[in-house]
Amino acid sequence: MGRKKLSMRLIENPTSRQLTYNKRKEGIIKKAGELAVLCDTDVALIMFAPSGRLASFASNGRTEDILLRFVDRPDELRGGPINHQEFLSQKLKQLKYEGEMLEKIAVYYAPNVEKINSALEAGVYQQFLTTAIQRIQTSKI
Repeated sequence: MGRKKLSMRLIENPTSRQLTYNKRKEGIIKKAGELAVLCDTDVALIMFAPSGRLASFASNGRTEDILLRFVDRPDELRGGPINHQEFLSQKLKQLKYEGEMLEKIAVYYAPNVEKINSALEAGVYQQFLTTAIQRIQTSKI
């Protein structure tokens, strides 16, 4: 049985649009991973869902690392200049740093937010996170 041919236009029903996005997102991430393995390439993929939620994929390391390599290339190898290149580069470095911090915090901290029953308990978790962030920042220096 063959597939139904879809016309390339916006899917009007928001539920169907989100469902189609979810299915196709998984497919494109799988294809990006296959391309990276078969051709020994670095692939970075960034998508925003109709709801605005971010989905990203990096075949090697972090998405930020691959995008920084792109930004750092000379204009003629990149296909032309980038508007606000310095700002973009700075933001990518900041995102990379924040991602590394989150990974380190996750090693120490895995709360079950459903079990927080009071503002006092939430304050304890907040203090733990603040201390963890400070430890990570001092280890970076």
